[in-house]
Amino acid sequence: MLGFLPGLLISLTFHEVVRRGISMPITMPFERIALVFALTAVMCVISGAIAMRRVQKADPAEVF
Repeated sequence: MLGFLPGLLISLTFHEVVRRGISMPITMPFERIALVFALTAVMCVISGAIAMRRVQKADPAEVF
């Protein structure tokens, strides 16, 4: 999640460069940014849940 803001800034910069370079009226709507953020959050939650399930299943004697 910490990488979302820098990634957003980089993508918005590239978006502006491309928009000016090809002289086409392309947009980056807020809804798309919100959707990407929401999907990123969902993937992080799922990944964390899978990791926690593995930790709970692990036998402490086998870990050490």
